[in-house]
Amino acid sequence: MKILVAEDDVVTRKMLVVTLERLGWEVIQAEDGNAAWQLFETLKGKDAPELAVLDWMMPGVEGIEICRRLRTTPGFELVYVILVTSRGGKEDLSYGLAAGANDYITKPFDPVELQARVRVGERMVRLQRSLAARVTEVEAALAHVQLLQENSKRGKLLGAGRVLPGGAFGSRLHPQHLPPVHGEDDEGD
Repeated sequence: MKILVAEDDVVTRKMLVVTLERLGWEVIQAEDGNAAWQLFETLKGKDAPELAVLDWMMPGVEGIEICRRLRTTPGFELVYVILVTSRGGKEDLSYGLAAGANDYITKPFDPVELQARVRVGERMVRLQRSLAARVTEVEAALAHVQLLQENSKRGKLLGAGRVLPGGAFGSRLHPQHLPPVHGEDDEGD
């Protein structure tokens, strides 16, 4: 999983990056909010980070604003965001979560706590990916069912025992394989 770390303090950024890389994650880094947003826009799509560790207060675009942008920009709504900040009050926590952060960690951060919170984020990202794949499968199945229903209705309109030219029944079903319509060719009545 690719993680974006955006932190303007060089030492803190290095500690975050080294901690996450040692744990096996691919990390890209940005020195401020403008660079972080530029990376998101540049890497949009399959190469975009699925998790972001953002400093709340940075030059340019603050982490809290990046949260808001991610939540309102198509393709980025599901990025898991952990805010890292020295602001530890309950009001700050509430404000950060309301802006779109998924989690919150205070500075100075504990590497064990960071690892635990990123692992939770990683599980959430995997679950979102799995759910999205299932939704795609269900949508495809529904489209197939709707096509079958539509073709079935067309078959009733054309009359039973007929094969729709180039239609859903194609060359697979021949007239003799279709059930008779009630009242037509009923034997034994």
